[in-house]
Amino acid sequence: MPTLEERSDDSRAVMDAAESQRAALVGVSDGVRMSVVFAASHPGRVSALVLYGGLARVLWAPDYPFGTPERTYRREVEEEADWFMTPGNIEAGLRSGFPSADEDEVRA
Repeated sequence: MPTLEERSDDSRAVMDAAESQRAALVGVSDGVRMSVVFAASHPGRVSALVLYGGLARVLWAPDYPFGTPERTYRREVEEEADWFMTPGNIEAGLRSGFPSADEDEVRA
């Protein structure tokens, strides 16, 4: 997995390619940390910073009692992977999250 700095540099490269001098960054979940690194590294290129659902870390530690124990986290990841790989689950998830989607939209 790329480091936060590498991911931040990718965002800068995309902005450069698009000739965007400043942008509003929206960081969600894991994207929060990268957005903060980008804003701290390139403050002049950020017009706004919107952060949602970021965590200092995921796993429990003695100094971070809010985290998930590693065994629980591993089990949840395995369950998510099993759900994702089970035929029909993605379609069912799409239909429940986007009830107005037609057949073409679900297939896409």
